[in-house]
Amino acid sequence: MKKFKIHVLILLSFLTVGLYADAPVWKVSKNSNHIYIAGTMHILSKADYPLKHEFSQAFVNSDDIVFEADLSEGESPEFQRYIREKSVYKNGKNIKDFLSKETYSALSKYLKSKNMPLSILNMKPGFILSTISIRLYSEAGFNVSGVDAFIEHQAKKRNKDRIYLETLKDQIEFISNLGIGNEESFIKYTLSEIDKSSVQIPLVHKAWKNGNTQVLEEYMNEFKTLFPRAYNLMITKRNNKWIGKIEKMFDSRDIEYVLVGFAHLSGEDSILKKLKALGYEIQRVKVTH
Repeated sequence: MKKFKIHVLILLSFLTVGLYADAPVWKVSKNSNHIYIAGTMHILSKADYPLKHEFSQAFVNSDDIVFEADLSEGESPEFQRYIREKSVYKNGKNIKDFLSKETYSALSKYLKSKNMPLSILNMKPGFILSTISIRLYSEAGFNVSGVDAFIEHQAKKRNKDRIYLETLKDQIEFISNLGIGNEESFIKYTLSEIDKSSVQIPLVHKAWKNGNTQVLEEYMNEFKTLFPRAYNLMITKRNNKWIGKIEKMFDSRDIEYVLVGFAHLSGEDSILKKLKALGYEIQRVKVTH
């Protein structure tokens, strides 16, 4: 059975390329109304720009641009303090108190091998994983802003209305709760998968670029089986909450363009599958000239 690293899901929020030459952009329709939904990666490489034309076509044809959260909220000193508070255990505890001697030693050894600060060991597992994932993506050549940041910049330049599905505090909250009560297996599993990242990350990136949700579906389903609580926090609860907000978008004549992490569009609990089950028509966006 294939293994899938949790940190890939986090950056994808979270190949048979010959069969998938499209972009991860869909048109969702019901009656005479429609919106667009696109899957994003939050970190990309310079080679990913310019984005495929399907992204810009949906942008041009939309009135409102919808993002997961307003990333600018994280720029304030107050929010940085909030992150620091949520990233660590209370009562003087740290990750060492929840790991076996062997797993803690392996984590410390990895951080030292990458010259990463050992203060990371004071963090909760979700923040440890986020920090490691950013490092792994950087090593794989992914070190520039992703789709959501790029399109938000374009939306500001063109004075398009921007809407957010959740707050940045919501996102920090779910990361803060990832792996709590299951630290040993959560960290141990991640460490066991790190060596595969040089192969896995490019494969997942290619799946995103070509809109191949089937590649992620197997991994998402396995992740759900191995870590049901983490999956529920990261995917199920958020998708269910967002579906209600997406359905309300059809109450107006405005055309929304919704951008969410690609992982939210893959697997049995994906937003696209839920919308299809509710009677919406799902079509891949094709470039028109």
